[in-house]
Amino acid sequence: MKRLLALSSWGLSISVLGFFVSVLMAYPWASRFSLMGQVIAHITIPLWAAGVKLFYVLRLNVLRNIEKGFNDLAKSSRNAT
Repeated sequence: MKRLLALSSWGLSISVLGFFVSVLMAYPWASRFSLMGQVIAHITIPLWAAGVKLFYVLRLNVLRNIEKGFNDLAKSSRNAT
């Protein structure tokens, strides 16, 4: 679980960073890039957004499974006493 949580955290961070860089390349800094660079920036915006959604959902599922493990552990310790 820790490995998936770390993967989802890193993926989420990279996706958010990539999204913001693509938005900057596509809009405020568009005059600094060639037409092909602007096209690539516009194409990558929804790809980075999909990455954000994917890694966020992965993170939510991992955290939910960790929480279930803690709840099961708490229930078993209450039943043992």
